[in-house]
Amino acid sequence: MEFLVLSNAQRAKQCEGFFRTPSYWITNLPTSEAKEQSAKTETTFPTHCLYHGAISGLREYGRILELGVVSSQIHIDCFGPIRSDVEKDWFFQRLSETGVRYGGVLEHRDMLKQVAGGRYHWGILFYTQNEENHRLCAPMKLYEFLQFGIPVLVTPNPPLLEVVHRFGCGLVWDRETPEQMAEKILSADWTFFQERARKAYEVLRK
Repeated sequence: MEFLVLSNAQRAKQCEGFFRTPSYWITNLPTSEAKEQSAKTETTFPTHCLYHGAISGLREYGRILELGVVSSQIHIDCFGPIRSDVEKDWFFQRLSETGVRYGGVLEHRDMLKQVAGGRYHWGILFYTQNEENHRLCAPMKLYEFLQFGIPVLVTPNPPLLEVVHRFGCGLVWDRETPEQMAEKILSADWTFFQERARKAYEVLRK
């Protein structure tokens, strides 16, 4: 016997009458919302983040390590010079306890290949609030991330806040605990932020 296989009860009754064929109604097919959520999950877990810059207290590298400690779903690649032996020893001691990987120092053109490679979901831009030059900096790395559709994770420094708030192209780590920030990252609609990052670059490059 032939059957019509459908996932909608009303449509099933209509088709039965039209085709004069009994229908078999399947109720557990994934909805469009479920498919979108599945695609989002496959895209964002684990979440891959990229930091490139000096490993220095002025760049808040302690926050990077804290994120790597509190969530196994956040993987962070770090590239850049380490400014002092004291920071080097502490950094590598903590590194083994985290989901952070240190890749050494790369030439700028090689670093751009990392940014453009499509592997990363978030770019990290953490800067201290306690030193004016860093508090007010607007690094070129911000625009490099946005150029390749990579939304950013930033500290609340005025130039970074201005771009993130204007375009909605990233998340701000202000007073949240590492656990709260990790949850903020993992629960974010990454595809939305990716699109906002691309649009931000289109506007800013003009």
